[in-house]
Amino acid sequence: MTLRVGRPAPETAPTATDHAAAFGWLITDMVIMTGAMIAVKWMDGAYPPLQLVFLRSAIGLVLMLPWLVRHSGDLRRTAVPGLHLLRVLFSMVALAGNFYAIAALPLAEVTAISHLRPLILTALAYLVLGERVLPRRWLFAGFGVVGLMIMVLPDIGQAERMAWAALGVALVSSFAGEGAVITQKLITRHDRETVLMAAYTIALTVLSAVPALLFWQPVAAGHWPLIAYIGVSALAGQYCFVRAHRLGDASFLSGFSGLRVVLAILAGLALFGEVPTAWTVAGAAVIVTAATMARRAR
Repeated sequence: MTLRVGRPAPETAPTATDHAAAFGWLITDMVIMTGAMIAVKWMDGAYPPLQLVFLRSAIGLVLMLPWLVRHSGDLRRTAVPGLHLLRVLFSMVALAGNFYAIAALPLAEVTAISHLRPLILTALAYLVLGERVLPRRWLFAGFGVVGLMIMVLPDIGQAERMAWAALGVALVSSFAGEGAVITQKLITRHDRETVLMAAYTIALTVLSAVPALLFWQPVAAGHWPLIAYIGVSALAGQYCFVRAHRLGDASFLSGFSGLRVVLAILAGLALFGEVPTAWTVAGAAVIVTAATMARRAR
């Protein structure tokens, strides 16, 4: 549900206590972000995805306003405004696509597909950044594609056309999300993180406002708490994610990424009656394993 900023490395080697705390922060992040997915799902596609993107970013902008005021001067010192704009455009596509997919697909499938992003990053880092990619990371990326095929191919000829469209949107969302990450890495070569965060928050709100207003749907009173939660969760989840990676090694935390799929399966089953097929579980397991191993293959 949200695009992540870079993970700060711990200054010293984490202890067992640090790892326990890091795990706690990571689980909190997972619960918060699963809650955001539930909120989007609960509204059942009642609003255009870009309207939700705008409302999410506008709430975040209000919450971050005191911080943005203190760092407003940083925006005038950006060296690469075009890259900032490109990152926001990628983010708009990623977020809108994710909102659309959550409304149309089971939560387990959307979460599993989101785990393809580290594998997509492998290809984009090679093509765009010119980074050297170890052969085993290409192998894990291939396993991720196999996992996706395991998950979706048995449904060929049975799934509705809308579900296949949503699946394609989810994949596009994953590519766009990693496009935003790659662009962010390019920006950090020129601008400070304060510039990156301020430009992103302001530009995403402004740019998403235009399509949101063009296709605006009145918000039901009962949906405002859900929308408010989506906006707050973006910042709260980000804070928990960063805290987790300050306290624990990324290699340690990546081993628990599969819990996101478990939470999504439980939420989908309990709240929306989504019973995952054996193919979905098997494919998701392959994708999560491949993504985890790719993160560790440095």
